[in-house]
Amino acid sequence: WEASSGNEISCCQGHSGSVTCASWSPDGKLIASGSSDGTARVWEASSGNEISCCQGHTGIIESVAWLGSGKMIASESFDGTVRVWEASSGRQISCLNDDNGYTKSIAFVQSSELIVFGSWDGTVRVWEASSGNEISCCQGHSGSVTCASWSPDGKLIASGSSDGTARVWEASSGNEISCCQGHTGIIESVAWLGSGKMIASESFDGTVRVWEASSGRQISCLNDDNGYTKSIAFVQSSELIVFGSWDGTVRVWEASSGN
Repeated sequence: WEASSGNEISCCQGHSGSVTCASWSPDGKLIASGSSDGTARVWEASSGNEISCCQGHTGIIESVAWLGSGKMIASESFDGTVRVWEASSGRQISCLNDDNGYTKSIAFVQSSELIVFGSWDGTVRVWEASSGNEISCCQGHSGSVTCASWSPDGKLIASGSSDGTARVWEASSGNEISCCQGHTGIIESVAWLGSGKMIASESFDGTVRVWEASSGRQISCLNDDNGYTKSIAFVQSSELIVFGSWDGTVRVWEASSGN
């Protein structure tokens, strides 16, 4: 659709199941989509024509993302694998397998070929997309990893877990940099703020907490008085956080002060 007019530009048809996810290519000319039919497909945005069909998953595809310069896409499925495909042909390049049967969370570095995903076994693993080789394994969480996020420079990873902690890791080695403790519920999302010196974590305990990435020290706690934050968005280049609540309000907070 064209945002300003509301006009439909194109319609991409080919999936035999519901479309579960979609992602724009870096140049904005192509779209990658994933479906409950187990396929990922690449489309020309202007015409809706199918460029390629990526077949190999045996379960619903949960997320798709573009990698590197836009020549590859990655897809994550309920079958426990992350598969990397050549966008122009649909040829499978590599298959990253979660030996524990299900990948709980995943994050991509669009400008590179690295993929990070967290698993039910509490590990956070970094993979090279083109080769399928594991670069590092981050161990420390005592519960399943529910979310993960790359730092702005692509050198660190923040993760959140059902154990109530957020942790920061060195991607290349898997070494733990810091452990952020304070939440009393499962952490649902993590994000980097500002220049990458802070991370924010959102939990089922109804709070959003801001931490110093290098030490794990809590900087501020943003509390939803109604007990649960329904939706949240971060501005990575600044220190602003917005979240919506069950009471119908949308609130904007300053991360460093908690105001």
